Amino acid sequence: MTLMENSTTGWITWNNSTRSRTLASALHAPLYCFEYTGNAVIRHLVSPVWTIFILLYKRPGTVFVQYSYILLIIVAFYKLCVNPFRSVTIICDCHTKALKRTISGPLKNVFLFIKKWSFRMSDCALISNGGLKPFIEPYATSYLIFPDMLPDIEQFIDEPSEQPYFVYSNAFAVDEPIDLILDVAREIELDGITIYWTNSPPAGFLLRENLPKNIIFTGFIPNDDYYRLLAQSRGVIALTTEEDCLQCAAYEAVALEVPALVSDTRALREFFGGAAVYVRHECAPLISTLRKLINPAIYFQYRENIQMIKPAFRNSTDNILKELKKI
Repeated sequence: MTLMENSTTGWITWNNSTRSRTLASALHAPLYCFEYTGNAVIRHLVSPVWTIFILLYKRPGTVFVQYSYILLIIVAFYKLCVNPFRSVTIICDCHTKALKRTISGPLKNVFLFIKKWSFRMSDCALISNGGLKPFIEPYATSYLIFPDMLPDIEQFIDEPSEQPYFVYSNAFAVDEPIDLILDVAREIELDGITIYWTNSPPAGFLLRENLPKNIIFTGFIPNDDYYRLLAQSRGVIALTTEEDCLQCAAYEAVALEVPALVSDTRALREFFGGAAVYVRHECAPLISTLRKLINPAIYFQYRENIQMIKPAFRNSTDNILKELKKI
């Protein structure tokens, strides 16, 4: 194969997110994911080398990128080098916090110049909701609002476990109210309610005093096991302190017809409507909601509501997908 040949489409990411997997599948784009969660220095050395190898080996004519500052720069240089021979299209998906990231100090202007250049090399950017407009407009000349699609995981829909539990989707990020969940877990321990925490805690986290015994850290689990865990729960807790953040775990919950307990923000209310349960970041209302959902009658009432609303989600994103395919 030569550089003159227009090869395949490819979706490149350094994070194995549900959004990337779902969109790549819908666009029939092979997903190339390199996710290294170890030492940050090693990650930023190895990930670019892997990306360059993929680009040179696959030579895609259309490249989808889950936005990372360095990753988009690499793909932009790839386009710059290949464009004299054939056209390359870059679609940059900006649903992560990386879009908002800035630096201060003497290198600030250099950082911003390179960031703007890499976005100008892109043909279109994707954002998950209108709240991200102020963050994308200074960089991208063209962008499209594309909420997460519901993942195609209906085969995992199941009945709730007899022993009630909830799943807390957490990555120990700065926008997640970790201490709130610890306080809630302590209060519901005597109710016999378990909280499965879908991550491995930092080294020092387990040394905390009075860590609730009804919290189980799952660590890394295969996707199929993860979906089964969600499907048999009484609800999925996906909280954020950011106003314009849409939670992937909430989409997964809706797809599995399980109540999604999300933060009461404008962006989440606008998108999920009646398909989610909105909670304040306070112990009392969250505890009350959890105790209600272990009641089978209330749980199945929420489930029936999700079943009625779910088709509208698929129709709305299908229409946006058609627009993206035209681009």
